Amino acid sequence: MTAASTYVLKDHFTGSNFFDNFYFMNATDPSKGYVEYVDQTTAQNLDLYNYHENKNWMYVDNTTIASLPGRKSVRIQSNNVYNQGLFIFDMSHIPWGCGTWPAIWTSGANWPYSGEIGKYIMEGTNLNTFNSMTLHSSANCTMDNVTQVMTGTMTASGCGSSSGCSIRDSRSTAYGHGFNVIGGGVFAMEWLTKGIKIWNFPRTGIPSDIQSGDPDPTSWPTPQADFPFGANCPSTNFKNQYIILNTDFCGWGNQTFTSNGCGSSCQPYVANHPGNFSDAFFTINDIKVYEQQ
Repeated sequence: MTAASTYVLKDHFTGSNFFDNFYFMNATDPSKGYVEYVDQTTAQNLDLYNYHENKNWMYVDNTTIASLPGRKSVRIQSNNVYNQGLFIFDMSHIPWGCGTWPAIWTSGANWPYSGEIGKYIMEGTNLNTFNSMTLHSSANCTMDNVTQVMTGTMTASGCGSSSGCSIRDSRSTAYGHGFNVIGGGVFAMEWLTKGIKIWNFPRTGIPSDIQSGDPDPTSWPTPQADFPFGANCPSTNFKNQYIILNTDFCGWGNQTFTSNGCGSSCQPYVANHPGNFSDAFFTINDIKVYEQQ
C-alpha cells in the first residue's frame, strides 16, 4: 500500500476564513528579536493581514519608525495541535530583505522539551539565498553518525545545542528573492515515527499528486532534509506541535547582517527604514495537514 492511499486530509486552511484557524501571539518574542507581535485586532486595524486575490497575506509595519520592543509584525499559531503527519505549505511569496527573519515552523508548548520540528521548515535572514531546516530538541538528540538521504548539506548536528541540528538547501529557488520571483512553491514536511523529511518544490516542479490532493511522498524526489529517529534521537522527543508562521527581525539575523551588505547594525536599520520592508510579507495559497489512516 502506498503512502497516497494511507494519507487522508485532516485540516485545510484556505480562503477568507484562513486566519480563524490561528491565534495571534502578542507576547514578548521568545527568540529575542527586534519585534513587537500584535494581537489580531491591532493587526487588522494596521492592515497587517488580509485576504484578496484568493490568497491570504501577512505583512509587517512598513510605514512608521519603530521603537522598543521593535517593529510591529504578526506571529500566528494554529489552534490545532499535531502529532505526526504530512504538512504542505503552498506559498506564493515569503518575506525577504535586510533585517528580516521569517519562518515557517512547528513547536510544542514546552519548547524545546516537546521538540521544535523544522525550526525551521523554512527559515532565512537578511539577503541570504539559502533555506535552513533545523530541529531543536532536548540534549539526547543528535544527527551524528546516522544515514541521511537528502540533497541538503548538514551544517550542525547537535539538535540539543543552541543552534540545533541544521540542514541547508542552497538552491537559488529555496528562499528569498529566488523563491519569490518564480511565484513561490511548496514546502512539505513528513513527520513519522522513523523521522522527519522536508521538501521544497519550486512552483513549476510541484508533484502532480500534491496538486490533486492525493500526496504520495514515496514518489517524490530525494528530500532536501532528512532527520532520522532512533537510538540517536528518540521520536518521543517530538509531540503536540503547533504550526507557526512569523516574521521576526534581527535576532539570528544579527550574525549575517553586515556580511550580507546590510549595514553596520541591525536594530537601527529596522527601526529607521520602514519603507525597506515592503517585500517582507507572506502570501499563503493554502496549508494542508494530512494524517495516516
